[in-house]
Amino acid sequence: MKYIKTYESETKKFDYKTYEPKIGDYIICKERDIKKEISDFISTNIGRILTVGQGIYDLVVQYENVPDDLTPYFSYNRAEGRNSRGIDINEIIFLSPDKSKAEVFLDSKKYNL
Repeated sequence: MKYIKTYESETKKFDYKTYEPKIGDYIICKERDIKKEISDFISTNIGRILTVGQGIYDLVVQYENVPDDLTPYFSYNRAEGRNSRGIDINEIIFLSPDKSKAEVFLDSKKYNL
């Protein structure tokens, strides 16, 4: 039973009232974009926060392994880094300073746990 409790605590959704995003945290978002491929990519991949509270978006998030056809949509600020995109705080569904916890959350979504 202790493993189930651990798993449940690591897969809780993000509550921005109890934890404030920090630079370097790992993030999973649910962005409402017109293009379905972008929304699907963002909700199934882990991003890393580059900046907090600067510019028109709450966060700038960098993603790895962005497909070539989506690269133009991930060029929010080249100075911050390649494959970055502006995200609003209300689009966050999971946030953690530990990448392995974000991977566990994605696995739980993948297998509907």
